[in-house]
Formats: sequence, C-alpha cells, structure tokens
Amino acid sequence: MKQSWTTTQDTRTGIHKTKFSNGLELFVLEKTHLPIATVMITYRFGGAHCAPGTTGVAHLLEHLMFKGTKRFAKGEIDSLTQKLGGTNNAFTGNDYTSYFFNFTKDHWEKALEIESDRMVNCVWDKKEFLAEKKVVLEELASSQDSPYEYLSQEAEMAFYKFHPYRYPILGWKEDLEKLTIEDIDHYYKTYYVPNNAILVIVGDVENQDVVEKVNHYFGSIPSQKIPKPFFRKEMPFKNKKRLDLYSDTEVGRFAFLFPTCSCGSDDEYALELIDILLSTGKTSRLYNRLVLQDRLLQKISTQSNVHLEGGVFWISGELVPDVPPLQIEKIVQEELESLRKNKITEYELLKSKNICLSGTIFHQETAYNLADWISQNAIEKYSFCASEFMEKIQQITPKDIQEIAQKYLDIEKSLLAWSIPKKNKKLFFKPLKKEKVETEQKIPSLYKDRKVSFQYGTGVKKNDGILDVKTYHLENGIEVMALENHTIPIACMKLYFLDAMGIDPLNKEGMGYLFSSLLTEGTKTLNAQEISHTMEFLGANLSGACNGITAKFISQDFEMMFGLMADIVQNPVFPHASLEREKKKLYAKLVSLKDDPHAKGMIAFRKNIYKNHPYGKPAIGTHKSVANIQVEDLQEYHQKYFIPKRCILSVVGDIDAEEAYSLAQKYLGSWDKKPGNPFVFNEVALPKKPYSKYISMNKEQLIVYMGHIGIRRSNPDYYKLLLLEQILGQGQGFTDRLSKKIREEFGLCYSVECSLTSHIEKEPGFMLSYLATTPKNYPLAMKILKEEIALLQEKGVSDEELESARSYLKGRVVFSLEESEALAYYLLYSHLFGLGFDYVNRFPKILDTITKEDVQAVAKKYLHPEVATTIVVGPVEEIPKQ
Repeated sequence: MKQSWTTTQDTRTGIHKTKFSNGLELFVLEKTHLPIATVMITYRFGGAHCAPGTTGVAHLLEHLMFKGTKRFAKGEIDSLTQKLGGTNNAFTGNDYTSYFFNFTKDHWEKALEIESDRMVNCVWDKKEFLAEKKVVLEELASSQDSPYEYLSQEAEMAFYKFHPYRYPILGWKEDLEKLTIEDIDHYYKTYYVPNNAILVIVGDVENQDVVEKVNHYFGSIPSQKIPKPFFRKEMPFKNKKRLDLYSDTEVGRFAFLFPTCSCGSDDEYALELIDILLSTGKTSRLYNRLVLQDRLLQKISTQSNVHLEGGVFWISGELVPDVPPLQIEKIVQEELESLRKNKITEYELLKSKNICLSGTIFHQETAYNLADWISQNAIEKYSFCASEFMEKIQQITPKDIQEIAQKYLDIEKSLLAWSIPKKNKKLFFKPLKKEKVETEQKIPSLYKDRKVSFQYGTGVKKNDGILDVKTYHLENGIEVMALENHTIPIACMKLYFLDAMGIDPLNKEGMGYLFSSLLTEGTKTLNAQEISHTMEFLGANLSGACNGITAKFISQDFEMMFGLMADIVQNPVFPHASLEREKKKLYAKLVSLKDDPHAKGMIAFRKNIYKNHPYGKPAIGTHKSVANIQVEDLQEYHQKYFIPKRCILSVVGDIDAEEAYSLAQKYLGSWDKKPGNPFVFNEVALPKKPYSKYISMNKEQLIVYMGHIGIRRSNPDYYKLLLLEQILGQGQGFTDRLSKKIREEFGLCYSVECSLTSHIEKEPGFMLSYLATTPKNYPLAMKILKEEIALLQEKGVSDEELESARSYLKGRVVFSLEESEALAYYLLYSHLFGLGFDYVNRFPKILDTITKEDVQAVAKKYLHPEVATTIVVGPVEEIPKQ
C-alpha cells in the first residue's frame, strides 16, 4: 500500500523537506542552471554501530551493496551507471553510511530504482562475500602502509577507552576474518530501512515530481523498529595520556587529540574558528611558529571533528628530521596557553571568519557538495542555511574563542600520540632547543566592515548553447579569456605562461618546485607577510606554480585580487631567507618521501621511461641538487619565461567580462618584455627491451607501476585511447576489464587501474598500469594484467563495451561545467591545444565517429607490455619464486 507524506519548504534555502509515513525523509533542492542531479541516500548506521567482534561490518556491508539484488545482477549497478553517463560511489563514517549517484537530468530516476531495490532486496552470495572480504583485507593492509593512517588509527584506539569510535571503520583484521554472511544480513535488515534513511536530491529537478517518484519507489517499503544504540560514555580526561610508537620510518609524526563537544553544540562555531586561526594559511599561529619561524615542522594541520557522540580536536604534523618531540609539545602548549590566557585580536578574528565564510561558499558550487552538505546537516541536526551558519560565525567574539580554548584545549587533558623512527628513540631525551623567536608581523590595513552575501544565481553564460567566452588581446601580447558564471559569488583566475615548463637546469633539479613555493613570497612593494595577510584576510586561495599563478576568491574582491596577482607575477623578489627556509623544508620532504612507496615507485618509473628527458628528473630534486639552487637561478627563470607575449589569462566566475578586460589593461597592460625562447625537448622513444626494478620496503603491500612512454595531446588518436582506457582500466565502479578480473573475480587487490591519457600535454605522457597487492597475490595479478592487454589486442572490444564507455564519457561532459576553477582550466586547455571554446559541444560527436576497430587498432599500436618498465615497491623479498 502506498504511503502518504507531508512537505514543507525552508524559505531561506529553498530546500523542500518531505516526511513519508514510513519514516523516510526526503530533501530536495532545485538547482536548475545545469542539467544534472545528485541523488544521495544516507543511513544512520556506521562504524560505531558495530558490536564487539564485528568491527568493520558497516564498511564491508557498503561494499556488498554493489554486489547485486534480486533485480540487478552482480556488476549491473555499475554498468547501468556507466551506460547512462553517470557515476556512483559510497563511503562509511562513524555515525552513518552514504551512497550517491551523479546523473544528467534525464537519468536521475534510475538512482531511485536502484536504491529502493537495494534497501530490501540485496542478495548475499557466499563466493562474492568471501571475495569481497579479501578485497577489504587488502584495503586494510594498504591503510596500514600509510604512516598517518596507522598513527591516526592507533591514536583513536588510545583516545577512546570504551566508546566504539575507537573501532577502525575498516575493522580489525581478526574481526574481518571471522565475519559471516549472517552478520551482514543481520545488520542490513536491522538498519537499512526507510525510517533510518535520509534521501537527498539536488539538481535540475522539480520537487513535486521528485516526491511522487520517491513515493512510487519507496512508499511501500515498511518501517520497522530500530534498536537504540547503547554507547558507554567516556570518562573525562583527568590528565595527559601518551602513546609512543616506534616504526620503520624516516621522520617523526604526531597527533594530539583533545576531547570536545558533540554535534549540535554552539561550541562548535568557535572551534571552527580556532581550527582556522591555528593552522590555516601562513599567518596562522601554529604554521607561522613551527614551520616558518622555528622551522621544526614540514607541515602542521588542525581539525575540529564533531560526531553525534562527542568530538575530537586534532593537531597533527610531520617533523623536520632530528627535531626532539618534546620541543614540539612545548611550543604547542605555549601557543594553546596563549589562546587560553589572552583574547585574540580583532584582526585575527575577522581573518578567521572570512576564511570560514569563503570556504563555506566555495563548497556550494557542485550538486554533489550540496547534497553532502544537506545530508550531513540532516544527520547531525544542523540548519541547512549557509547564511544562518555564516551569521552564527559572525557572532563569535574574542571572549568566546578564549572561553572555548579554556574549556577544551588543555594539553594536560589530551592524548599526545607520536610515531618516531626506531633509529631516533633517543630524540625523546634530547635537550630542548631555543625558546620562541619573536618576529614583527606587519599587518596591512584592510577594510573591516566586509559583508559577504550569498544566493544562487543564473549559472554559466552561454550563446546559442555554447559557452559565451569573451576574448581580448592586450598590446603587449597577453591574451585574455573571460567567462561569466553567476552560479554563486566566487571567481577564479589563472595566469599561464606558455614557455614556463618548469625545466630545471642541470644539477639544479628541484628549482621549479622551489620557484612555485617562493613566487608568492614577496614583491618589490609587498613582503611575504603582507601578501599572506591580504590573501588570508579575504579568505582567498592563491597558489604559485612554475608556469603561472591561480587565485580563487569571493567575487566582490575581484580588483584587489587582480592587482595582487599582477604584482606577484611582474615583480617577485625571491628573498634569500625564504629560499633557505624552503630548501630546509624540501630537504625534510626528501627524507619523508622515503616512507612513501608510491613516491619511490613513481620517481623510479619516470626516470626509466623518460631517460634524459627533463620529465625523467625528480621534480623535487635531490639533497645535492637543491643545495646548488640560488636566488639568481629563480630570478633568471622568471626573466626568461614569465613573458607577456607568451601569457594567457583565464577568468571565470561571478564577474563582468568587460571589467576583467579593463582590469587586465590596468594592472598588466604596461608590462613589456622581450619574448624568450621555448625549450626544445629531446624525443623519447620506446625501449627495445623490458626493464624491472624491485625496491624493498617494510610494508604490508606491493605497489606496482608498469608502463612506457605515451602520446602527446595533439595526437589524433587521443580520443580512441580515451575510450580504450575506459574499457581497460578506468571504468565507472568496477566495469573495466582489469577491475572485473583482478579485483572482482579473483579478489587479488583493492586498487587496480590503467591510465593511457591522464598524463599527457604538449610533451608525451606515459601509459601506466597500477595495482597494489600482497606479495602472495603478485604473480597471479601480473599474469592476469598482461593477459587482459593481450586479449584486448587480439579480440578487440564488444559493441556493449564501446557504447558503455562512449555514453559515460559523453555524460561526464556537463559535470566539467560546475566549478569556476575547472572552467578556467578548460578555457586554457582549449586554447593551448586549439580545440575551440565549443569543444565541450563537439566532444560527444567526436566520440560517435570511433569504431570497435579503431579501439582495437590503437590497443595494438600503443600498448607494449613486452617492453614495459615495471617498478615494484614493498616487501619484494616475500614474492613467491616462480
């Protein structure tokens, strides 16, 4: 019997809420500027709901929800999603599990059909259950190889003594191995019911139509009684706890955890601002002290995590080698005590608020982000109104910050967790270094009465269905492209220099990396602090690169950001002190990367396939090459390659195109230099024989890279290779051949993929197959990988595979138009490769011309596993002998 419902609408947000009589809650936000929609269903069931002995069951159940129902066979959910040009995925948290689909407006209803069926008709096949359990165990092993994930997991176990938040979401290995189909079925039937679910739909939909369709699919599913979870309360921290781990790593890492509030507490707003003022941006307290001044850390971050049953404030970071941990504890304690004893300045509070407000607005660009925002707020019982959130942030006072810091951020009532290299155990007893260094901070005079309004606008400006890009040419050669996108009040600018390829001089590898870091470290009129204060006060993002600069900001700050960006690219000074600081950080990063099997593998892979080509050199250099880099090298690079006649400016957002041109003339029009000479690269050829290298690391899994040199973007076979990689190793979900065979059928790894076009630009990219697996599974996984490539070359692809891949790529086009930053890159990309601004309209037609025979031909022409480079990193000694 169909159910009745009641609907209300929030007048501030436009969100419609419908409550069905079976308990299902539906939230709909009509967002019609693009023909897309996100459908997300969230169940109030997560890692914390697992009983002792069944840890990881929520996450394993999430995996098994894709394995088939009475209506949809195994793999059919993913294949349907791909054929309709959509994407799907899921994620499990402590308090809930979410599933989502992104479709064009013509196909979003398919998500309702799938989710309603999954709610009641999932089928548990024993063979599939055992295979997926193997995959999750591979995922668990992979997480243990990450120093940060390992430390975080151990820290949470020590932080919580009783509460199930101490359980890892992936589960404990011994529990996973014992889980049964009966366990899965019990939790599924208990928690996957309509009165325990929240359904959110955002996009080009009409509410009444959505309500009727949701009722059609879900209305007859009955509600049922849900057991109320019993969570044993944690005892308040009475003193400081310690967790000291000694591991086979090269650098120390830490995580300091402080107990805070649950969801819904007004304290959360002040904690959000404390999070920002401690670690967001170069002028934040902990970053400025520990990274810039005392130079003891490579990185520092904080995060306020609130859950339904309590919260945790995290302070985590990575040390420079040979820094004593107690020195870090002492400085963190000093900074927290300062926050507890003294009220922060009005300027610091305003800056933190602006960063928070900008981040909130940036997060409203995509249908997916909005669906996630609504879903989380519904679970955690917050307002859906971004403006209301912003208003509450604005109400926070310096006194509020001080009181919340006093209430929660007492280092004597926290957990201090450390991961220290075994070889450096004595560091804990090393004498402390110098005391705090006081430096003058020059704060610019910025306007304080800065009000940011938020509302949805009309979307991207088009002309007869084609992006309405305005192009202008300055007399000094700069080309300006501007596209108005009035969806929300933000904008993005990219200034790109065609000849600046980041090519490092011989024996000075790492120069391009340092140039990127130092480009925003000062101009002839502004020092580094003034630039950082200006950018951070506005809540803007500004990042330098070896080929230009990118800025993302609230659109009302358009001219100020334009002027700042123009000054930086024309007048950088690269201070010697900043260079020495960044070199020290880079030395530390080089040591840190010794802990990263992915970085080790990729460096070795690129070195072998590119040989003497500049792309074969490590972008971050070596200790020796970095030591050779001087200020004069950076200045020479800037003079040679940052040339207006070889410059493109792309501007997209809630701006006026004519104003963009006017500002370009005002701030960049007088810049005049002679053009330099484009760098001439060596050609890279396929090798004549295969190459293998095995790099030993004390890890759980092997990281494998196999491939060879690829094509340039200008190659006319690019589009055929796009379809080939989609079929072979990039399919939605597990629709591609490698995922189906190696992951789904044999359960040999958690992650496997093949990329043929992802790394190509003006110069050749590389064709790469990647997998992560255990040593015992390595021989079979590699055998299947090579067999699948050979089979594709010999037999070709099916009509169904080709049409599915084609539909997927065509359907994804419209999603590239959601974000201003992606659109700014699209304008650059279209210009660089002569594609035209109507490329997004022509792309589907290009794909329609490609045949099965074309795909098979490029597979034969470009895939050469017989001469591939293979890099294997991890416990290589444990690989079975063949």
